[in-house]
Amino acid sequence: GYVAGFSPGSSRLATSVAEEIFNHNALILRNHGVIIVGEDLKICYARLEALEQAAKIQYLTLGMRNLSFLSDTEKAEIKEIFG
Repeated sequence: GYVAGFSPGSSRLATSVAEEIFNHNALILRNHGVIIVGEDLKICYARLEALEQAAKIQYLTLGMRNLSFLSDTEKAEIKEIFG
């Protein structure tokens, strides 16, 4: 999930986090960092690692030109194979 950039310690930031945290395992807080939740520290760390890898991939692909996206048919085929 994502939370807009509110002032540190503000009630708006706290309210936004409280509303979003129940819908996500991770929140990106603009200008603040991330919050990761899980059943234990190992799960939280694994989720943080996954988020970091996804962010790296997105950052690296932003500079690419001529990106090719999957068609709806290709997406359906992948979903059928992998569930």
